[in-house]
Amino acid sequence: MENQIITLPVEVVELATKVNENKRAEVQNTIAQIFAGTDDWERQIDAIEVKGIDDVMSISLAKAAKDNIKKARLAAEKIFDAQRQIIQNAKLDYDLEDKLWLKAKQVMQLKLKNLEDQAAWKANYVQRYEDEQRALVLQKRICEVSFYDTQIKQSQFQNMSDDVFAIFLSGLKTEHTERIENEKKAAEAKLEKDRKHAVHFKRKDELMGLWEFLSDDQQKNLDFSDLSQENFDLLIVELTAAKDAHIAKIEKQRAENERLKKEVDEQKKELAAKNKELEDAKEAKRQLDIKTQAELKAQRESEAKIELEKKQAEIRAKKEAEALAKAPTKEQLSKWVAEFSIPETALDHEKVQLIKSKFKGFLTWAKLEIENL
Repeated sequence: MENQIITLPVEVVELATKVNENKRAEVQNTIAQIFAGTDDWERQIDAIEVKGIDDVMSISLAKAAKDNIKKARLAAEKIFDAQRQIIQNAKLDYDLEDKLWLKAKQVMQLKLKNLEDQAAWKANYVQRYEDEQRALVLQKRICEVSFYDTQIKQSQFQNMSDDVFAIFLSGLKTEHTERIENEKKAAEAKLEKDRKHAVHFKRKDELMGLWEFLSDDQQKNLDFSDLSQENFDLLIVELTAAKDAHIAKIEKQRAENERLKKEVDEQKKELAAKNKELEDAKEAKRQLDIKTQAELKAQRESEAKIELEKKQAEIRAKKEAEALAKAPTKEQLSKWVAEFSIPETALDHEKVQLIKSKFKGFLTWAKLEIENL
């Protein structure tokens, strides 16, 4: 058993190569002493064969082997724990010593670094002053540029010379001034447009009751906001007068139509009465000459018919005049001018020809004026 060669596990071998030779030999000897006889234990366990629940002997041997191996394991653990405790105690001493050296190093670094920084602060006075001046100039430039344009990056101007930056800033100021002025003009133009729009539609609402008396061109193209208040008031007066005249004309036409209708009704009554008289007289005059009676009747009927047609023609003329009054101004004027004429005359005088020529020119002028409505 003393010459038994123990094969260490791989993980133990790997760790053993990292310690000194004496420690490695000590660990190997300890393991060899503990594992000595384990081959016998393995053979004994392999020889135990439990044949059933009644094989009390084999079961007892297995339990005895288990107890012996457990005692050996616990004893071996104590050996390893004792060795580890020795190492851990030594490690604690080394850790404290290491902390002491570390703390001494940190105190040295703090002291010398502080002195180094103080000396560097004074040694770098010129550089620090120049850096501060550049920083102040940059901050001043940032404030000046951002006043005119907040979108420009500082990299675009921070390295400019003072002269170049002055030109650059002047350009920004000019652009800023022009932009503000353009925005102001645009705002004023929008306000004026909104004002005119409001005035136009306010006045248009005021004219709703008079709208039909405006010309087609006025209805489509006139911007009421372009009129002064005086001219707008004058337009209302003119349109109101046109409306009153139109209403008066319609009322006059209505009254005339009523009168004509009444006359026609009266004439119909008179005609009916005359017809009745004729019928009544027919029997009384049966003895008269048939031809004479027929001619007389025909004459009376013709006269009555002529009178009726005359009245009906008057009614039609009135209705046409009423329809014409409702027609557009252009159509009314065209019909009105078309009715102008000069009566024929037998006078042979140069003034007659002059008047006819002037009248013809007047008609041409009037038609052109109507067409331009």
